[in-house]
Amino acid sequence: MAVRNRLVLYHFYIGLDDDAFEKLLPLTQLFKNCEHSKVTSGAESWEGIYLQSRTGAYFEIVRDREVHGLGLALSAAKPQYTDTRKIVEELPELPWKTGTRVDEGGAPWFDWITLSDYLDIHATFFNAWIMNYRFNHRDSSHTVSPCSVDRFKEIHLDLGRDNVSEVERLSSWLPGTREIKENLIQFELPDREGSSFIVFIHLVDGKSQFRFKSLDLALAHGQNVESKKLGTFLLEQHGDAIRLLSRI
Repeated sequence: MAVRNRLVLYHFYIGLDDDAFEKLLPLTQLFKNCEHSKVTSGAESWEGIYLQSRTGAYFEIVRDREVHGLGLALSAAKPQYTDTRKIVEELPELPWKTGTRVDEGGAPWFDWITLSDYLDIHATFFNAWIMNYRFNHRDSSHTVSPCSVDRFKEIHLDLGRDNVSEVERLSSWLPGTREIKENLIQFELPDREGSSFIVFIHLVDGKSQFRFKSLDLALAHGQNVESKKLGTFLLEQHGDAIRLLSRI
């Protein structure tokens, strides 16, 4: 089976400015297995809110970095059986870029494979890449904990039409389905359990980069999350579903 067909959603991110990020910090109190932390990779560091799901995929909100950006990270459903780096050999016609992220101590962390300028956060507003983790033992105080989120269902964003060709180019290798229409770009990405995470990119006139509109989540069995206003955002629960909505 081709590497492409073994890829699933690993995580996705949006970049927000300081003010918007601050408004969403209460998510760490409202959801189980949601944390606010800083990550260091070599000489780089960034700050984010990380919301984990039961299926293993997570949502990252990055503070004041790649503002108006969207990232989609894919990995192998069963990494012990798949070397995702071989996608470069399977699709040699694509202009792949590859590299390795290191951890805080400088040890190899994961290999990245992409068509974008992955490390140039100022040049890349849409980042779709594959992560191939190095299997190194790491001591950690983290234990497995329950999640409020069962899985991520769909995200909606606005994007200026002038950016369509770049998104089309950088997403050409994605697994699942991809549709590019007059007013909408749609990706349907598989998760580890066979469900789909759908990315809806609504096209508007102009050069604007991504503007977050909403994220829909399915709650884990028996979980409840309080509906709450978070500044310019609204968190709504409807039965076993949650929606995070931007009111701008």
